[in-house]
Amino acid sequence: MVCGEAGAGKSALLAEAAGEASGLTVLTCTGVESEGELAFAGLHQVLAPVASGLDALPADQAEALRCALGRSAGSASDYLVSAGALALLGVAAVDRAVLVVVDDAQWLDHASMGALTFAARRVSDAGIAMLFGVRSADGHALGRAGLPEVRLGGLDPDSGAKLLADRGWLPPPAVGAALITATGGNPLALVELARVRSRRALVDEALVQGTVPVGARLRGWFTVQVDRLPRLSRNLLVVAAAEETGSLVTVLGAAGRLGLPASALSAAEAEGLVDVAGGTLRFRHPLIRSASYTASSWQFRTAAHGAIAEVLEADGAWERATWHRASAEPGQDEGLATALEAAATTAGGRGGIATAAVLLRRAARLSTTAEGRASRLAAAAHAAWKSGQVDLGRELLSEAPANPPGAAGVLVARSRGLIEIAEGDPAAAFAQLSRGADLAGDDTKQVVGLLFMAVSAAYHAGRFDDAVGAARRIAGSGFRDHGRWLESALDGTLTPDDADPWRILDAGADLPGEQDAHRWLWPLVITWLGPRPRLAREFGELAHERLRATGMLTILTMISPWLADLAHQLGRWREADELAREGLRFAVDNGQRTIETCLAGMLARFAALRGERPETMSPALGNHAAGAELTWALGLWALAEGDYPQSADRLAALTEPGSACEHTWTVRRAAADIVEALVRAERTGEAEEVVATFAPWAERSTLPWAHAQLHRSRALLATDGSAAKHFDESAKYLADLPFERARVALLHGEWLRRSRRQREAARHLRLATELYTQLGAHRWAMIAAAQLRAAGASSARRSSPGIPGLTPQELQIVRLAGQGLTNREIGTRLFLSPRTVGYHLHKLFPKLGVANRAQLRDLDLSE
Repeated sequence: MVCGEAGAGKSALLAEAAGEASGLTVLTCTGVESEGELAFAGLHQVLAPVASGLDALPADQAEALRCALGRSAGSASDYLVSAGALALLGVAAVDRAVLVVVDDAQWLDHASMGALTFAARRVSDAGIAMLFGVRSADGHALGRAGLPEVRLGGLDPDSGAKLLADRGWLPPPAVGAALITATGGNPLALVELARVRSRRALVDEALVQGTVPVGARLRGWFTVQVDRLPRLSRNLLVVAAAEETGSLVTVLGAAGRLGLPASALSAAEAEGLVDVAGGTLRFRHPLIRSASYTASSWQFRTAAHGAIAEVLEADGAWERATWHRASAEPGQDEGLATALEAAATTAGGRGGIATAAVLLRRAARLSTTAEGRASRLAAAAHAAWKSGQVDLGRELLSEAPANPPGAAGVLVARSRGLIEIAEGDPAAAFAQLSRGADLAGDDTKQVVGLLFMAVSAAYHAGRFDDAVGAARRIAGSGFRDHGRWLESALDGTLTPDDADPWRILDAGADLPGEQDAHRWLWPLVITWLGPRPRLAREFGELAHERLRATGMLTILTMISPWLADLAHQLGRWREADELAREGLRFAVDNGQRTIETCLAGMLARFAALRGERPETMSPALGNHAAGAELTWALGLWALAEGDYPQSADRLAALTEPGSACEHTWTVRRAAADIVEALVRAERTGEAEEVVATFAPWAERSTLPWAHAQLHRSRALLATDGSAAKHFDESAKYLADLPFERARVALLHGEWLRRSRRQREAARHLRLATELYTQLGAHRWAMIAAAQLRAAGASSARRSSPGIPGLTPQELQIVRLAGQGLTNREIGTRLFLSPRTVGYHLHKLFPKLGVANRAQLRDLDLSE
């Protein structure tokens, strides 16, 4: 991405790059500043020249793109649109490489920007290059995309003087230097100053005050240029500025309805203010467009929007026509508000959620009742949240009453709660969602939907009692079984029979949710907390595929921490890492800060267990779940490194009431780690207190790992011969949890070695070494191997080397190819072009020692 202030030369550089791209397919689009945005307008500009490749895409992606680009009716998720856009670029790149050039990206419609940044992060090795010009990436989707960045500053004095000379002005050196200093070397400012016909005042100001008309004053110079045009030409430019797509047919059609002849455009072209080519009218610079629009009277702007609406209605473009009708209405109009609401529903259905937010905001301003205004603002904020525009959502809610009554109050509370979760303040989210449930009264589905989200908010806020209380309210609101299952799961007492996700799914036909996909959340969250992790993971894998296929990106992101954690518990560490990293990318894309920080904390813990230093980060405000994950990770790292005082300090902090990392569930999961760190740091009294607090819950829990942790903790504290019994009991519960099984084997082996029972010790230490090695827990494997040697035994048997040094993406490709999927099918699943898949396989065959795809089936592709 090329970043720089207005006039820094971004457009010139991008145009130069496009001009030099001989032999490439060059696809371009330019963002247009507009109060309203047309969903996927920018994507349409980019993909229209290669749309003939749509038939080569998977059917669901092709249909999603057709809906988004207005080629067919129906609905489409932004996820499938993004995947389809990437796939279509990949199809175009099969014959020759593709260059995508996006200028003024800060004004590109949000839906298009999401699809293009989705593609930009995934085009490596695909024969696709993408260039973006943007004023600033801060707070923009591009800033979160992690793209290489070029920042443009001002021209140096020599270059600035040459630019002025190229424009026919050779000022004295002192004047030239003053102009360059005053403009900061901004190329556009220098070019426009060279156009000024009377330079005397300009020179005087530059020399005396060290200033020239830039910024707002430069806009004034653009206004002067527009004002020099004949009246008919000025008015026609107002119409062009009001029409957001640059369609010459629409502009001239609307102008004709206002009595403006097409010939009025000639004067603006002659002055270089606009360019007309290929049926598109473009302003030379966005400030000229702004000057043309704002310098006219509001009466004429209103008339221009009305005329544009008539043209669009005649063409059947009802959504855009409704927007322009609304722009032509200075007051309140309930009919127009209702029409805009309908247009928002249409836009959201085809993936233009950001556009829906803009339409609903305008509908709110046209509303004739306070309740209607509040409801539409809440709906607009909800759409903004779904599209990842959290700041816009907050702004919209600031326009709504603080506590509106009735149905409007429910909608406002829900939107405020969702935005607080997205921002990472789950405690505030819980308060809002609980208030919404209170206001919903007898509307059972509303109540249950809000309370389910409130449970999640309370969990992340570390307010476990509130989470349990919300689950009880669900049980009392008509969904007794689901509330009971959720409460039992949070309490760790879910029975194996109740931990059947298929049973929970079948019982959830009447659960609230915008789409069927929401029903999958209940079984996943309940069984993630339950006693059957293997069954929960199998169900989660199917749910993951279903949600991916239907494009439910927001929900897919929500379940990522659960799926990653289950895979990690079961020893599928590569899979866990893949799931967590994919979820992290999606969370960043969608502004889901709470999920983002939880996944970052989880990845830190995964790294610590592999023996790598965890990456630190700052958890979002009040996100105790994320803070606890990170603290646990840092404590485990210190424990593996032998820094027992540091480990004890870190892990004991998890148990401190009121701390930023206080989190009941994490303390339960980490209990034995806390005890071990305290014992090794010779803080036995504190360790005994931890066990005393943990034991009553663990003894009544149905979770195998809870009983294993309790026995392991008691073994560490045993001062008599009972340690062996507790180690043996702990191991019985860990058949499905290999890392925890290895921890017990290592500790048991250490205890036996200290008891001079070397042969028995070697058996346990060898098992620990093998399990750690298979998992990739390198630091722990070294510790176990050292203990094994100290017991007088040889090193552990070498396990199968498995897959050498593959990245998570490479491993995914190899696995899918080994299952018999084609390059195209693999690309569809992983959002890669078939060409990229082929490139990776060609590179990996020698590394894996195979000559063809069939031989991949014979490889050990497990963890």
